[in-house]
Amino acid sequence: MFWQLFCKELKYYFKSITYFIFALGVIVFCFSQVKPSINVDDIKPKSPQEIDEIISKLPEQDRMQAKFGFERNYGRKTITDIKMKQKVVCNYLEQELSEGKIGTYKLGLLKKIKTSEKQENDLRDEIKKISPEKEISETDFINVLDEIDKIIGGGSNYGEKFRDALFQTGASYEVALEEYNAIVKEDKITNAYAREFADYMGITAGIFPIFIAAFVLIKDMKSRTQEIIFTKKVSSLKYILTKYLATIVAFIIPYFILATYETVIFSKVGAELNVAIDYFAFYKYVLTWILPTLMFVTALGMILAVVVKNPIPAIIIQILLWIVSITELRGSYGIQKILIRYNEITSNAEYIKYINNIAINRVFYFVLSIGILMLTIYIYNRRRCSVGEKLNLL
Repeated sequence: MFWQLFCKELKYYFKSITYFIFALGVIVFCFSQVKPSINVDDIKPKSPQEIDEIISKLPEQDRMQAKFGFERNYGRKTITDIKMKQKVVCNYLEQELSEGKIGTYKLGLLKKIKTSEKQENDLRDEIKKISPEKEISETDFINVLDEIDKIIGGGSNYGEKFRDALFQTGASYEVALEEYNAIVKEDKITNAYAREFADYMGITAGIFPIFIAAFVLIKDMKSRTQEIIFTKKVSSLKYILTKYLATIVAFIIPYFILATYETVIFSKVGAELNVAIDYFAFYKYVLTWILPTLMFVTALGMILAVVVKNPIPAIIIQILLWIVSITELRGSYGIQKILIRYNEITSNAEYIKYINNIAINRVFYFVLSIGILMLTIYIYNRRRCSVGEKLNLL
């Protein structure tokens, strides 16, 4: 009976136009955000000599842009010297003050705010405290940055959330080559790129499925299928569980298809570079990063359908949770984040700094989803018994 119900639910999705719109949306988003084709030039950095040789063959008007493109592929490195940090902050803030507007981020969106005369005077006083000519400790420097952010009103490039971006500069060929060798050795290439893939796909997993999950039980309620089920020997556990599992399987299929596509692409690159790749990398991150998000979104949609019998609250709540979760690109993995953001290709040495927090987040949502599912079954069964008694009276 369980297998029959599961297959029936799965067939329902495969005949649903809404489901195919969801799948198409995931695939289109992937190809619009993740580079659709990767080759050796995208992975292995070219030496300055190789770059000069290539651009010398290009028309003169295209050479500068081409050189910038090649050097940009070297990636970024973090400034650690305190004097350099002082210089960067002072120059950046002076530039913003000269424009009369300072950039702030609200819900991940850039907004330029006009500074008042008092704010400008206060900010110039703070600049004097961290002038490159002055000796200052790292702690005092951070305190000044916090004060600058406070004067602006929060959400600026000088606050704790966004200041790291200020201290990034273009990496050299030597640094880029070292990072490449680490990715080849530690991550077998695909693990590094699978993290970026899962970052983008997690965005879709956190919002697209709710427009289906919120209606999983609603459609049966409206069609009065419940009353038919209540008169048959189908337990609440089987009924809810088959719907839940079928929904999860249907949701995860597009991600597995894309993971397979990416694996095929990287297998060709690995062969060309003559290096080993991890053939399971993309699947691993789909299961460990994306699956818990899909489980939570589906469980949330189902329990709210049972409680309020209306899909709108589930959609609204999910959108709010999604907005909270997408605002930071890396480094924030508290339990308020329903998805994992790791919008950068790095070696395992960098990723491992966050691995414990990511693991806690994913386990939390896995367990929470199961808990919500059990609560859904309990509430549904109570209501089923109530309706069943009414049916018996008839």
